[in-house]
Amino acid sequence: MSQITVWISQKNTDLTCLSAKEALVNLKGLSQLKSLRRTIQWDITTDLSEEAATALVTQILNDSYYIANPNKESHRFSSPFTSGSDSVQFQVTANDYTGEHRLIDQIEAKFNSKINQLSKSTIWDIQLDASEEESNTLLKTVALPFLANPISETAQRVSQKAATTAL
Repeated sequence: MSQITVWISQKNTDLTCLSAKEALVNLKGLSQLKSLRRTIQWDITTDLSEEAATALVTQILNDSYYIANPNKESHRFSSPFTSGSDSVQFQVTANDYTGEHRLIDQIEAKFNSKINQLSKSTIWDIQLDASEEESNTLLKTVALPFLANPISETAQRVSQKAATTAL
């Protein structure tokens, strides 16, 4: 069994991210915000070998719009986040994502392959110009409640080693 992770980002300006950054700075007063980036993370689990699973995901990305629109989005199989960076990543996942099974059925029908699990989340990469203690407070009280809907989404801080800690 193999799990392939692919990160999707906008080729051009990410208007959702730009709007969120402007709102955090201008409406929420988060003047310490140095940068904000958004990436979509897909985790795809199959019974194939890792090499065959990577080839399948590449084919899905190149021959369909199920996971990414190749006209406006790019993909990569390695994390876009550098270790040792002073930025913090949060993974935002919908609590009740019900479209997963329908999407799996569509992919399996088109590509004649079995997918065990498919999950999607948004990764927010936040860099603040503040001390670590002040950054943690600002992230929990200002940024995170704005970037994740507390009613329908769960946000977790993601470490550089891909372990998660709930906030």
